[in-house]
Amino acid sequence: MLSYCAYNSSVLPAWTQNGFSICFLDTVTSSILLAGMVVGGGAQLLVYWMWAIRLEQQFQPQPKGFRIQIILSSLIIIQYIMRIGFSTHYAGHLHGYNELSTIFYILSWMISLALLWTERSKTLMSYSGRGHGIVLLIFWTCALVNETLAFVSWHSPQWWWKLSNKDQKTAFGLWVCRYVLIFLLFVIGFRAPALPRRNYNLMVNEDRNEELTVSSFKFKFVLYKKITETYKMSRVIMSDVNSNSNLSTQLQQYGLVYI
Repeated sequence: MLSYCAYNSSVLPAWTQNGFSICFLDTVTSSILLAGMVVGGGAQLLVYWMWAIRLEQQFQPQPKGFRIQIILSSLIIIQYIMRIGFSTHYAGHLHGYNELSTIFYILSWMISLALLWTERSKTLMSYSGRGHGIVLLIFWTCALVNETLAFVSWHSPQWWWKLSNKDQKTAFGLWVCRYVLIFLLFVIGFRAPALPRRNYNLMVNEDRNEELTVSSFKFKFVLYKKITETYKMSRVIMSDVNSNSNLSTQLQQYGLVYI
């Protein structure tokens, strides 16, 4: 039976051979990320499900930024699947921490995708923020810190910094890919391009005011048009009356019309 950690070692000690134990780091960080998303993300999803209202399409920003966030998060999930696939290919087997951490990481990022979609499509009337919720921001920050901890183990032979074989080169390439994706998502997430820049109530009130202004303008325009048409018609009628009156006078002068 395969051990949970590589080389029949244990999760502890956390620091060994001039660096963090990969088994310890993956186990702890993946568990923390998943626990945070299950508790915090689950609570946020519950609040949105109970009290949030659907954000109308006209008040949603362009979907370009939202699509980028979805693509980056999806690529991170695909990367974890590739990582466990390559580990199985090169080592011929998987240790317990590989399977556990991969499942926990994937579940964490799937919950983050659900939160992204929820914050994009719904809003709380009482919420006056201008960006993503605290749960997503903390999650992206912790995920980036987790990948940055690899630099601490620069001189550890447990890690892949020496690039001495294909296994280490592949692991290093996947880490670079993962680090870049999470960093981009971290930067874009704090800018929150998928969310409205202003409060929903304010946008709704402004939209209603614009509708009232447009309606008032249309009413005034129609009224002006009717008055103008009425005025022109009256001018025509008066002109006809004057013409008939002048014609009658002229005929009377020539004795062609008798009164």
